[in-house]
Amino acid sequence: MYNVTHSLVVWALIAGAIWLFRNKFSWIWCAWGLHVLCDMPLHETNFFPTPYLWPFKTHFINGVHWGQVWLIALNWAALVITYATYVVRRHQYGLWDESSRSVQVLGIDHAEKPSEN
Repeated sequence: MYNVTHSLVVWALIAGAIWLFRNKFSWIWCAWGLHVLCDMPLHETNFFPTPYLWPFKTHFINGVHWGQVWLIALNWAALVITYATYVVRRHQYGLWDESSRSVQVLGIDHAEKPSEN
């Protein structure tokens, strides 16, 4: 199953089929492709090398083991910086409406329902 889920070929076929079926590209599917691209340099060839061209012959990349402390710290720092930037930018552009406890995403208002109590 690892070969199937970590193949850019399989990802492209499934994302392409969904695109053709819906006549619209679902950008959420890019997360899967991005995951495969991130896995390629983050796996050593002796432990779960990423078969990114499966079912075709794949030249494996001997990457850095993702479990190293410095890499985990870098990953968490990137997540915190990304989330903090997201929150600050939403406040800067007035996309966070505190009075109605709603968040606007791409111009669509997603209001929380008031509690019944």
